[in-house]
Amino acid sequence: TVFPVLLMFIGGTGASVGRRFKQLVKQRGLERYVRILVFDTDHSEKGPRGRYPGFSDREFVHLPMDRVTDILKAPERHQLIAERFDLFDAENRNMLSRIAGRGLRQAGQNRQLGAMAYYANLHVVQKAIRDAAVDLNRRWGQLAQELQQDIEVAVQDRFYIATCGSLAGGTGSSILMDLSVEAHSVVAVNRVPEINAFLTLPNVYESVLQGKKDELQRVYGNAYATIQEIDALMTSDWAQ
Repeated sequence: TVFPVLLMFIGGTGASVGRRFKQLVKQRGLERYVRILVFDTDHSEKGPRGRYPGFSDREFVHLPMDRVTDILKAPERHQLIAERFDLFDAENRNMLSRIAGRGLRQAGQNRQLGAMAYYANLHVVQKAIRDAAVDLNRRWGQLAQELQQDIEVAVQDRFYIATCGSLAGGTGSSILMDLSVEAHSVVAVNRVPEINAFLTLPNVYESVLQGKKDELQRVYGNAYATIQEIDALMTSDWAQ
């Protein structure tokens, strides 16, 4: 039984796992059968870390924060995003502008900024997922033909998608659900998508956040909000 596999790594935590997984895929000779996509607001996560490889242009999907700054300056030009993130509320918009104005090159621990970066770059995200799905479907079609010449192989309509990231950060936690739904909608055109998530809990970061009470509270708050979103989606009509 064969089916395509798309692995989506989100945020800094996801990128860290993705590097290790990319190395493992290469070592086991599985590069033909798996596609990797990494989504992050921090462009530096594209590069290698120690003995672990970095990501190619087609693997790394950058969600630059400068587009978020543009939206905050003129929310009336981005009606749907402004309504979703309550940017017509001056107090909320000013608060986000102050945070973004600190020269952030990543979402940090702010879920609103991470999600806004996702939607500000949605066309880039959609193209990356669409290209990966087309590539995988082509690869598996060829593989099925090759294998069926020698052995009996069941080629399923199933398309496996795994997402990996953190429940606690600004990028990973903020775009997890939207990214999963987007990937599902792209894949469902031709195959039956199956999505699973592998996520770190906030207690993983307690040791590095000792003495940083505000940051520790934010990561637990982010995790709680993300779990609520997962529950809302999985109990909705969409999940049925």
